[in-house]
Amino acid sequence: MNVAYGQASSQSLTAPIRLFSGNKQPGKMLLCNSRGTGPLLRLFVLASLPAALVGAWNAGRDWLAVSSDVADWRQQLFAISGLPASSTVTELLAGLSFLVPLLLVAIAVSAAWEFVFASLRRRSIDPGWLMSSWLFVLLLPPQTPLTLAAIGMSFGAVIGKHVFGGTGRYITSPTAVGALFLHFAYPAIAPAATSWSLIAEQGATQTVADGVTWLTLFAGRETGMLGTASALACMLGALWLLLTGAASARTLAGGLVGLLFAGWIAFQCGGNLPAHWQFALGNAAFCWAFILTDPTTLPLTRSGRWLHGFAFGSLIVLMREADPARPESALFAVVLAALFVPLIDYVTALAARRKYANALELAQ
Repeated sequence: MNVAYGQASSQSLTAPIRLFSGNKQPGKMLLCNSRGTGPLLRLFVLASLPAALVGAWNAGRDWLAVSSDVADWRQQLFAISGLPASSTVTELLAGLSFLVPLLLVAIAVSAAWEFVFASLRRRSIDPGWLMSSWLFVLLLPPQTPLTLAAIGMSFGAVIGKHVFGGTGRYITSPTAVGALFLHFAYPAIAPAATSWSLIAEQGATQTVADGVTWLTLFAGRETGMLGTASALACMLGALWLLLTGAASARTLAGGLVGLLFAGWIAFQCGGNLPAHWQFALGNAAFCWAFILTDPTTLPLTRSGRWLHGFAFGSLIVLMREADPARPESALFAVVLAALFVPLIDYVTALAARRKYANALELAQ
């Protein structure tokens, strides 16, 4: 019997949990809907395409602005092509020249590890390999060396996923694990100039006066990773995931409420950043739309999904305010929130059972 992962039956709260990983197993299937696991996870790839295209255009625009000072194969290729440097098509192609090589490397590495572990365990290929490699690339800076992309993808695939058994069994998103590994091991690849650093130096008011408004950042001019340029594109992707039933509305709503509430508290306590700016800056919107909603890491209870999302949003603001030197806290927040999922499920399920028991006593 397939149980949609957006719901959890009362029996599943007390019965032993078995998660679906692409091969047939007895028991409840908690990571499966009518489409099957593979098509379900591919919806995340399709939903993040707008964010990837906007991010590629943004990266290409930034690169073309300084390409005359950089001597590499891209500069020579565009010089030979004769394309106008100021056109949107040229900017998009320039961005894709960064995205496509990174994606090919990540897919090759991810597929290789899938084949290795499928052979060792004598089972079919894990259906989540494409989603992991695609989202991982979108969390990389455009200038990331291909060797580092291969190392980060290997770490995320092996340590973040296959050590735990694959899709349906890992504790936190392997995409986030791989990106965080590169963040700690190779911090030099992170972009030096970001909107957050500008706001930290000047404040939001002066930043707006200089022409960098919240709307421009929200629409698609945030500097950083390949897929995090546009919070608007991420929101559209999240909306499509909701309409197709691939994402949990409670998790997404809880994440927004937690982010805005914690941002409002921080602003009232003397912070220089209004609450709505928190969502548009950095990779908060991308992690909220595509990493937080990973079906494997979601709580099973409805109230637990509210708490899971709220914890993610509030942790982003807490870590940004506690350590302004490291503003990209969304990845840390999504990993920490996922680690609390077993505790959240236990507490919410226990509360539900006690409430049900009290109702039975009153009825008698």
